[in-house]
Amino acid sequence: MERRMTLTDSIERCLKKGKSEEQQVAAALACLLCCQLGSGIESEEVFRTVAPVLKSIVCDRSANTQARQACATYLGLCCFIATDDVEDVYTTMECMENLFTKQYHSESAADNCSALHIQALQSWALLLTICHNSEVKKKLDIHLCKLPRLLSCGDVNMRIAAGETLALLFELAREADADFYYDDLEPLTQTLKSLATDCNKHRAKTDRRKQRSVFRDVLRAIETNVFLRSIFELGPPLLLDTATIKAMKVSREERHMNNSAAFKARTKARSKLRDKRVDVGEFY
Repeated sequence: MERRMTLTDSIERCLKKGKSEEQQVAAALACLLCCQLGSGIESEEVFRTVAPVLKSIVCDRSANTQARQACATYLGLCCFIATDDVEDVYTTMECMENLFTKQYHSESAADNCSALHIQALQSWALLLTICHNSEVKKKLDIHLCKLPRLLSCGDVNMRIAAGETLALLFELAREADADFYYDDLEPLTQTLKSLATDCNKHRAKTDRRKQRSVFRDVLRAIETNVFLRSIFELGPPLLLDTATIKAMKVSREERHMNNSAAFKARTKARSKLRDKRVDVGEFY
């Protein structure tokens, strides 16, 4: 516990007072710490400590752009891993929306696109996968008609992020409503087809190759109702009833005990390896 608190304090201090590179490393370390602790009380405490600082950097226009990108990425990952509070998820998503939705209103998305907006969109999409169906439907109503605008962006990474997010939205929409129908499906598929077969020589060859590869899968997911789990060979979704889900759910106290036991075992193993007096012969 003392190590965790020391690390958390150091991360918070670096995020608040460090320069750009220190902030990027601190944000990455916060994410690694949450991954190490796993889903539970300890990682949630880490998240609640660093999340306000990460959000502050993400929203601070005067902050270094690369630091903001890193914070946007790792804030989304930390939230996905650590928090059980749906309000934390929603407020983090709102923070990301405030960034990438600026591209909707841009007259020239090609000129104004930034890597920060891409990271924000990807983090938002990640958190959308753990939202309740009612919240997913709200987001669909807001974004499904606007996201296709980003497919004309001059940045290949933004086009790809927008395409992947659209495929995710279609999958979530169809899972929530078997009769889901998108009114502008025909023009959307035409746009996706043009991106999947793009031969524009004004774009870099590697960009064209990467774009075509991604958009072939995106087009297949949207046009033929093939879900992303099929594209990535994840198998059919698990169909669990309420009783089964409750039986599978582990309490916070139990997760905490499991994490503590695992941490103790790792510490003992590492201490054994780090001890200079250990007999080398015992490893053979």
